[in-house]
Amino acid sequence: MNPNRLACSSMAVATGLLVGGCPPPARVAPFDPVPMRQALYVLNENAAAIRGTLRATGSVDGFMTDDGGRKRGFHVDGVLFFLSPSFLRFDLKKFGDRQILFGSNEDAYWVFMKDGESWYCGEHDKPGRLPPEVPVKPAQLVDALGLNPVQIGAGSQRLRSPIQRVTEFFQQILFLEHDERGRLVLVKEYWLDRYPPRLVRRVIFRDGDGVVEMDSRLDDYRRLEAGGPLLPRVMTADWPQSGAQIRFRIDKWKRFEEIKRDAMQFKVPRACDLP
Repeated sequence: MNPNRLACSSMAVATGLLVGGCPPPARVAPFDPVPMRQALYVLNENAAAIRGTLRATGSVDGFMTDDGGRKRGFHVDGVLFFLSPSFLRFDLKKFGDRQILFGSNEDAYWVFMKDGESWYCGEHDKPGRLPPEVPVKPAQLVDALGLNPVQIGAGSQRLRSPIQRVTEFFQQILFLEHDERGRLVLVKEYWLDRYPPRLVRRVIFRDGDGVVEMDSRLDDYRRLEAGGPLLPRVMTADWPQSGAQIRFRIDKWKRFEEIKRDAMQFKVPRACDLP
């Protein structure tokens, strides 16, 4: 047996926790595809095990591309708070100095950029385009974690219909939506691993022309606690149209029952001046 596969197998058996990062053994056959209804249940089952607010801490690497096409890389510390379905705070700091802040709650979103000391804020029900210097949408970061339950038709007055496509290693759940002109377009994809325990490995957003807006890949899942949800330790998200990437290597997840929807972590900053 390949020494690397032997090491991965031994480690997985020894810990009982590590379920990502190692490729499946060559002789293990993938699960058979399941009907759509069951696939949606699988998609939501892990998210349903999450109780309260989650906090993730670790390191963040990435880059953004300026108007001149020059990539600017960064390496910072990251602290992320997440409360399903739409509450998020992702704070990126270098030596304690905030560089970028992404935030979202039920009603609004906000972004702070150290470069220019600028705030960008808005309301979810009044969609507007963020400027080019803000390539990352906070609402997309919520889904990039792959930990939100999927609700058919949620958040849109237009019909959203899922279909599925099966490949060698994945069962892809594809969400279609009628745009303003009545065209049926592909807007979002969840890729379920066909190997146990059937986790979300990829989340893709597309624009009205089918071009990828965000592509998030999830790896190195581990269980939060006995009987608790499986959470990714690595999230790599790309925004190819704007030339941005965020790679979050998570050292620790922790659950906080006391952090509710009205907690300070999810309050709209005063600098936003929203109603």
